Amino acid sequence: MIDALVIGASGMVGGSIYALGRQRGFDVAGTYSSFAVPDLHQLDASDNAAVQSLVSTLEPKVIFLPAAFTNVDACERDPSLSQRINVTAIENVARACQRTGAKLVSFSSDYVFDGLSGPYLESATPNPVNVYGQHKLEAERIAASVGALVLRTNGVYGAEVQGKNFVLRLVQGLRAGQTWRIPVDQFGNPTLADDLARAAWDGLALAGVYHAAGSHFCDRYAFALEIARVFDLNPTQLEAVDTPSLGQAALRPLCGGLVSTFSSNTSRNKGVLHTLKANCPKVQVDDICAKRSKPCSRPHRQSARSRLAQPSRARHARGAATLLGQ
Repeated sequence: MIDALVIGASGMVGGSIYALGRQRGFDVAGTYSSFAVPDLHQLDASDNAAVQSLVSTLEPKVIFLPAAFTNVDACERDPSLSQRINVTAIENVARACQRTGAKLVSFSSDYVFDGLSGPYLESATPNPVNVYGQHKLEAERIAASVGALVLRTNGVYGAEVQGKNFVLRLVQGLRAGQTWRIPVDQFGNPTLADDLARAAWDGLALAGVYHAAGSHFCDRYAFALEIARVFDLNPTQLEAVDTPSLGQAALRPLCGGLVSTFSSNTSRNKGVLHTLKANCPKVQVDDICAKRSKPCSRPHRQSARSRLAQPSRARHARGAATLLGQ
């Protein structure tokens, strides 16, 4: 028996969860699907027999499921692939949790909302406008059926070998002399992957849907300008555009974002982009933060309610230790 299994530990969020668990002294195993990583188990989570076999072999007390197909336009063009990765996989894992009694922690998105009135509270009514959002909402309901903790988040970035997140791609693109067209009408809370990993471990004693996103609400163009400024990249390579001009396959929930139960430790994160620049002269990101030098142009609804309602990290850490028998 092990403490935890991270399905998708080869990815950015999964890798952060895997590393943090081991750092905290837990016995943690992880999987990859197609991007092989040493010491991880190969697993196609959409293969029910494979999921049941691995869970039976490892007997984890907790299963984290950050693995997902997050290319929103690709989901729109290939709904069956999105269904297989974003829905069938969680059906299989939920089945394993129900059979073994393991705790499930799954991850969702502000794309379950329509983007008309964000940032959203946990009590807001979902109304997805694209295939990805529909499938994430379906996955939330499957997870709820087995008493899972579901963490909604958005705009996640951080250290990642595959370099797929927005910050890494933007830095690499601007350094290559590319011009990037960035929407000024898509709002959210950029979220550090390490902070999301902390929320996942600290929330193990919880069940239900909780929001875990960065505390700074801004449009994507403003975030891109801050990245360019800190990395000494040319901001004139960034072109501000509206979303319709991008011709994307999937509709976007424009005014998205989340009012979070778990909020980023902004005092720890201050100046971290500068630290990143000094320590990572190439492209890899060790620690990033969305801290901006000026307030966001859109009113911020991170209310007194959300600040006062944030759970005690120490209390949840005790709850996690109890759940894992430590």
